[in-house]
Amino acid sequence: MVSIPVLVLAAVSACPPAGVARPDERAAARHTAPVPMRAEPGQASKAAAGQAPAGRAGAYYLFLRARSLDNDGDVEGAIALYQQAAKLDPAAGEIPAALAELYARQNRVREALAAAESALRINPDTVGAHWVLGTIYAAFAEGEAAGRTAADRQAERDFASRAARHLEAVLQSRGNTAEPELLLTLGRLYLKTSDFDKAIVVLSRLNELEPDSLDGAALLSDAYTRAGRTEDAIKLLERGAERDAVLYPALATALERVGRWKDAAGAYAKASEQGVNSPEVSRRWAVALLNAGGPGDAGRARDLLQDLVKSNPKDTRALYFLVQAQRQLHEYEAAEATARQLMAADPGGASGPYALAQVYEQRHEYRKVVQTLEPVVERMTPASAAEKGIELTPILLRLGFAYIDLDQPDRAITVLQRAKETAADNSTVDVGLAQAQIAAKRYAEAAETAGKARTAHPDDVRLTRLQADALRQGGQMDRAVAILEQVRQAHPDDPSNYVALAQLLLNGDRTEQAAGVMRDARTRFPDDVSVLFHLGAVYERQKKYDEAEKTFKDVLARDPRDAQTLNYLGYMLADRGLRLEESVTYIQRALDVEPNNPAYLDSLGWAYFKMNRLVLAERNLRQAAEDRPRDSAVQDHWGDLLLKLGRGEEAIAAWKRALAGDGQDIDRTAIEGKIRSASGKIRK
Repeated sequence: MVSIPVLVLAAVSACPPAGVARPDERAAARHTAPVPMRAEPGQASKAAAGQAPAGRAGAYYLFLRARSLDNDGDVEGAIALYQQAAKLDPAAGEIPAALAELYARQNRVREALAAAESALRINPDTVGAHWVLGTIYAAFAEGEAAGRTAADRQAERDFASRAARHLEAVLQSRGNTAEPELLLTLGRLYLKTSDFDKAIVVLSRLNELEPDSLDGAALLSDAYTRAGRTEDAIKLLERGAERDAVLYPALATALERVGRWKDAAGAYAKASEQGVNSPEVSRRWAVALLNAGGPGDAGRARDLLQDLVKSNPKDTRALYFLVQAQRQLHEYEAAEATARQLMAADPGGASGPYALAQVYEQRHEYRKVVQTLEPVVERMTPASAAEKGIELTPILLRLGFAYIDLDQPDRAITVLQRAKETAADNSTVDVGLAQAQIAAKRYAEAAETAGKARTAHPDDVRLTRLQADALRQGGQMDRAVAILEQVRQAHPDDPSNYVALAQLLLNGDRTEQAAGVMRDARTRFPDDVSVLFHLGAVYERQKKYDEAEKTFKDVLARDPRDAQTLNYLGYMLADRGLRLEESVTYIQRALDVEPNNPAYLDSLGWAYFKMNRLVLAERNLRQAAEDRPRDSAVQDHWGDLLLKLGRGEEAIAAWKRALAGDGQDIDRTAIEGKIRSASGKIRK
């Protein structure tokens, strides 16, 4: 078979036909030169002599003359002769196909499309016309400009589908001799239309023809990944990266998709070692390190991001991720400063306030979270947020959870219901809403919210646990236990299910049952730190203090900065009046990890109260009581201190808040007795 040369068309930037969206003033098209029409016997010599025969032979003569003029740069002359040739032989589809190719090279898109369509009406198998249409539509399908709407993206997919149909006809005509460029273009189009299996076929063929093609390998790996064949993508890119380090970032991206963050960070490191460096690679490397969570990873991420910010102080993405690294390292002052730098770099955006709110939240400064996010929420509607490319739901979620932590559940419910409107199928919104309803003691509503959300998100165990807790607090303990027991039996290899069931049983004063669950968990998961911690909590509730202390110290031997264990151990000692200096040390270590945590401040204030260091006790217990007005245990402690300070009426008010609060970890009878005693003394 004779090989036909391939012509490369110029950029297509003219207006598309009526009813077709205008492309981004750029496109490219290429097609094979049409097969010359066969002249009738005896006519070739007339054409050679410069005579213009009539009929089909004349059309052939004019066709050859048009090509010659085109090659000499006489575009208008060539067009005129093609048009004359088409009139002489209206059954020859190759003539309008050649004219379409010429129009396309001159950026005359309307005429190119019309001529190509005319060719296909004459002969649906005219390959040149299919190529012109396919490449023009493929150009229309490209969308890279910022601010594209959903309608723009749908139009691009429609163009891609049209382009693919035409280029499939070209591919079929090529048989085993398809050009790599054709395969590459088709692969891109199939990815655009989500025809991943087709993309894999053509891109695999390209990979066989050109195993060193970086574009082909990257696109094939993308097709594998989007078809759910991520491991195939990883294997392909691992082989490719060994040949060319430029593929390491693509390999890292594939590894990220399956949560292999450590391996992804390693791939970015290899890319950097071999000179594949860019701000984007450094940013993504830092994010992979932050997600990997290994020793030293957050510090390395911080260093990478600081270098990026130093070279470009307005790199908003680098600034945002730098805040996350500094938060992981508990560098709160630096994180706050970086968040404010982000706000200055992007004054109209939401990422700066959101990052700052994250810092405040980690420091348990929930009022500052509200002060930071409320103005953002007030000035934005879902429409205005979408117009600016801002996702409003995470902001509403963070604000809602801050209201929960401030014991303002009604406000939390209002905010989270708004979040429900912006993201109806977001299970985290349902989690927050159910938590707020529980905090507001609307237990039936909370159980209903969590139950309905479980139907849509059956694998989100948070919803199951919230439904069970709402049922428990609503007086349906047996039903609550049955729900979590069913989950535990369905997923016996997940230690968190044992912990959740044990917590529920403890909260329901079924201590012995909780102990049995945690002993089983300890046998199954001897190295799980969360299991150890909750086993220690069960021992403490059983008054097996020596065993509890030993278990908590086992946790700290594995993670000396486990804040909840440090606090629990310190409080357990302080509440019993034992080794008070040591208890203070434990609690202060917990506060080093989580500054301003109200529960930890309460523990520290209670330890100082036991030591009769009332000034320090007041400082910490006051802050805890202000932050947790519905926390019954905190209000009880605050009332005890106030009475000791001689402020009986304030003490009574605090105890009444304790009785009206969440009811956790208090002796109601004892508090009622303290109120009667203090009231009697005041009357005297």
